[in-house]
Amino acid sequence: MPSIDLTAPASVSQLDISIDVSSLHPYQNRPKKSKGVLQHDAAIVSSRRGIQLCRSGKRIINAAGEVHRARCGNSWACPTCTDISLRGFRHNAEKYIQRAPSTLFATFTLFHESFMPLAESLRDLKNTMSRMTTGKGWESIRDRFGILGQGWLVETTYSEDRGWHPHLHVYFFSRNDFDKNSVQPVAKALSEKWVGSATSVGAVASTFAQSVELIDPATARRATAYLLKDSPKFRSKKDGVHCAGDIFDAATSGTPEAIYASPLWAEFEEATFRKQRFRFSTNLDEKLPSTVRFR
Repeated sequence: MPSIDLTAPASVSQLDISIDVSSLHPYQNRPKKSKGVLQHDAAIVSSRRGIQLCRSGKRIINAAGEVHRARCGNSWACPTCTDISLRGFRHNAEKYIQRAPSTLFATFTLFHESFMPLAESLRDLKNTMSRMTTGKGWESIRDRFGILGQGWLVETTYSEDRGWHPHLHVYFFSRNDFDKNSVQPVAKALSEKWVGSATSVGAVASTFAQSVELIDPATARRATAYLLKDSPKFRSKKDGVHCAGDIFDAATSGTPEAIYASPLWAEFEEATFRKQRFRFSTNLDEKLPSTVRFR
């Protein structure tokens, strides 16, 4: 299959997807919308029936004269809502990193073939994470290393050689104050638990393909900045590796590359439809120290 030409002229700018997004606070609640409001504001026609994506959080005046912004809430495929939700996740992650005595950042992956459907890979990924953080084995690791909770987020890339590559970025927040040496047993235990959990759900993972490292709270903002790249607004800088933004850009470009990118974007929308994109453990605010160590 021909490569997606990332230099092709894009029509995304014509949708004005960046307008008003910066003014929306990550914690702004999505307003209730009357019937037809979202349909009126939809500028991107989705490939999947039933999915309609926001244009730019456009201002809407309802029958009572109240002004609000309509949002579809799709944190995977909508340029507007993905950007807002990722900024919200980053805001929380940064806050918890600054409060936790230690934070471990893990990137967990599963073995996959180029022909594997994205929906299947996402299912295995989430089943593995669910299995990892439940049961006596997890309780033993949690109690041994003082893990108070975690937050995870799914990132998805695509390449012509390897196909879809969804993977998890996970923050583990601990009450223990680890250093570069004392954190090694924790990293090993978490990687081994991931591999074992993958096997138990019928997936395959290698210990050597997992990454667990300690985050310095003083650099929390820099350590979470990359989270914003998995948005339809973002363009990958890696040769041969495409993120959602690359595929979205090519699929809506009106160029010959759209012939190959459109089915990929359709599969992405289908596989992620109504799927959870990220999650933090419950009651983290109560479990973590209230004192912020760095700002």
